[in-house]
Amino acid sequence: MTPRGDSPLFGGLMTALVTPFRGEAIDFDALAELANWQIDQGVRGLVACGTTGEAPTLSHPEWAAVVRLCVEVSNGRVPVIAGSGTNDTQRTVELTCEAARLGADGALVVTPYYSRPSQ
Repeated sequence: MTPRGDSPLFGGLMTALVTPFRGEAIDFDALAELANWQIDQGVRGLVACGTTGEAPTLSHPEWAAVVRLCVEVSNGRVPVIAGSGTNDTQRTVELTCEAARLGADGALVVTPYYSRPSQ
């Protein structure tokens, strides 16, 4: 994930996209339409699979498909940031590396939260 040209990679308004569903499946046509509309309206980046995008409840193949679609729709017009943070540090690293392979320009990573076990 490297900056393009001389300008900073991230800046301005970036939209955390929802992940639209039709029944129990992701509605990829609606997601593409939403991402295109956001870009047409002037956003400076798309955030795929943030918590607004239901990332914690997506399967791994669904997560990858959403990130891939946003990268394809953006087609370099705006950067795509993939939500890749989890409560498991190793899994976060794996998802972040996969997001880079899928073409994401950045990653939205959270500090792994603490789950206190019962006694």
